[in-house]
Amino acid sequence: MCHRKGLLTMDNNMLRRALWVFLRPLITLIINLLSPEVGEETLRELKRFNRKEPCWVPTKNKWEVKNSLLRLLTFPIEGTSGKANYETAWAVFAEGYSSRFEKWGIVFSGVAPKTRVAIHGFAEGGSYSDFLGNTAEQLEKRRLLGSQFLDVCRYHSHRLVRDGYRNFFVLTRGDEVVAKDLSNVFVASVYVDLELGRRFQTELHEFRKNGTWNGDVGHQVFSPPREL
Repeated sequence: MCHRKGLLTMDNNMLRRALWVFLRPLITLIINLLSPEVGEETLRELKRFNRKEPCWVPTKNKWEVKNSLLRLLTFPIEGTSGKANYETAWAVFAEGYSSRFEKWGIVFSGVAPKTRVAIHGFAEGGSYSDFLGNTAEQLEKRRLLGSQFLDVCRYHSHRLVRDGYRNFFVLTRGDEVVAKDLSNVFVASVYVDLELGRRFQTELHEFRKNGTWNGDVGHQVFSPPREL
């Protein structure tokens, strides 16, 4: 923001962020109302809101995850051929790629059929175990292959949230099944930098370190569209 002849002006990036903060909840509501998966639930909760009754109250599941996620939508991705590697990842995340992917054994050469991926938005913040799950069974339902994670970022970048928010993906060492002690589980965090022309930056964190994120509704989680 700058001053010009006594007036306050706003640069384009600040204006985009301000508009996105205002419009995103409305866009999300419309998408949910049109969704065959959550449309009825969204309409029911919206009617409760209009009647000034409690609505969208997070419910704890049998794993007692403290904070809930709200499914926004699902979208299809093509099958992965197994030809991607670390050089491919370096090219995708040209502005910021962590050497931890290779160090901790995340691979991008997995083969998978065509499928769908679900996007969940934050209902509340918390640690990884709060909003992703805290058992091997639940994290296995969140897990994507490294190749699928890479393809989402390469071919579906318009699905990634921007403006300082994060996109989270659950990955495992060597695309293994989630271990009972969760020792092979990692969380990839992707950030889209609009000022660098929609360039991506990604980081990798150990799940057991249990990083904490605030309750900003802008953050998203990508996972298979299984019932959790």
